[in-house]
Amino acid sequence: MDYYFQEFLTSEQTEARRRVLVVDDTPEMRTALTRVLQKAGFLVEVSGFGAEAVQQALISVPDLILLHISMPDLDGWQATRHIAILPALQGVPIVIISGEEQPVDDPYVRTFGAHSLLQKPVQDDVLIAHLLAAMVSRKGRKNDAAPEAAAPVESAPPEPAVQIPEPVLRAEEPPKKKPIHENRILVVDDSGLFRKRIIHALREIGCELIEAVDGKQACRYVGRYAPDLVIMDINMPGMSGLEAARHIRDTYDSDDLVIIALTGNTQLEDVARAMKAGMDDYIIKPFANHELLERVRFHLSV
Repeated sequence: MDYYFQEFLTSEQTEARRRVLVVDDTPEMRTALTRVLQKAGFLVEVSGFGAEAVQQALISVPDLILLHISMPDLDGWQATRHIAILPALQGVPIVIISGEEQPVDDPYVRTFGAHSLLQKPVQDDVLIAHLLAAMVSRKGRKNDAAPEAAAPVESAPPEPAVQIPEPVLRAEEPPKKKPIHENRILVVDDSGLFRKRIIHALREIGCELIEAVDGKQACRYVGRYAPDLVIMDINMPGMSGLEAARHIRDTYDSDDLVIIALTGNTQLEDVARAMKAGMDDYIIKPFANHELLERVRFHLSV
């Protein structure tokens, strides 16, 4: 395993956030996923049925649930909805695995409370990168609104009670939650072509958009414009996205400002570096517009 990835998984910050519950009714798939996750350093629990998974999750409260969409009792959507409304499990990201026929931008993903959907076949390193990003993206977001209540799962136990070279200057008052069209997004990439592509895609949701060409400018613009979300390339000349993220995190935490890493490198050490630098999510170039929009909508809660 790559050194940076191992260091990320075993650091004090993430030690309690590396247990995954794998839910699939196919023994072969459970075994395959377990091997991949254990090789990457995760602790793995398994379940073969949706209703059983709900009860098991209530007992163990995993750091992430990896759930197959098709199962004989509760399917992936039904199980997700049950899990998402339980107070003890709010904030636990749920990643759905689907077949080739299921679109990755299925509107049910967010409606039912899942973090995202992965379409088979998926490469091992992409799977690990996606799960890490899902874990970190939900850090500190346990108070997100839950979906409407579904019918209780039969035989389920009662719900447990849930008792920069230049400094970044914080705005006098942090921005309040606002409608999507009032949100401000900072796009940081040294490639003008990629900035234009990202901005073109984001115009669909009507946010105010700001551009920066490198990490140093990004740090200045965070202090000047107080964006709600930053989409930032990791590898840039001068001050990299990783260094800029560390400077920004000296002043703003994830509740104040979301940072999405953008990179063309799928190596696992890049994921580890991004998360350690304080980034909240991870998108791999090249990406589909719907993937970018889904991640932005998720983080802005729209």
